[in-house]
Amino acid sequence: MILNRWRLKMELPRIDNYFQHLQERNDPTIYGFSPSVLPTPDDWPPNHHVTSYWFLEPASGWQPPRELSQFLESGPPPVYVGFGSMDTQNPARMTRLVVDALSASGQRGVLASGWGGLHLESLPETIFPIREIPHSWLFPRMAAFVHHGGMGTTAAGLRAGIPAVIIPLGGTSPSGPTAFSD
Repeated sequence: MILNRWRLKMELPRIDNYFQHLQERNDPTIYGFSPSVLPTPDDWPPNHHVTSYWFLEPASGWQPPRELSQFLESGPPPVYVGFGSMDTQNPARMTRLVVDALSASGQRGVLASGWGGLHLESLPETIFPIREIPHSWLFPRMAAFVHHGGMGTTAAGLRAGIPAVIIPLGGTSPSGPTAFSD
């Protein structure tokens, strides 16, 4: 767990169950999702608060890369594919699956590398590679978005009003994400 690696560097004890640890400390816990999408459970402790989604807007004066604007204008709205902070464990295989799926469905795509390091080299002309971009700007220009189901990505897609496909990547095996294991 990333948290325990950091805690070891800070000479703090390991935490086996982070959520139990928070509950025992009784610290306020704030969740950035909508209770309209996921209602607050009745059995949650009183120190847990759901605030609705948090939105990150582009920096003042931000402009998209010219090449991306040209790509978007050159055809029908593409499908965004990105898995944010999820470690895909096998980025080459995941990239190949994404490219093959977009190709088989005849869709143009915008592929975000994310923390999982999806490969952005040697993509077909129908797929535009990006490292990072404000979802609040990009998603209204997409036909749909394929993602890992994280709060921020989900919020931006719901706000844009486009269809979503969620690929759960929470668990992994030695060969890669369980959603894509053989």
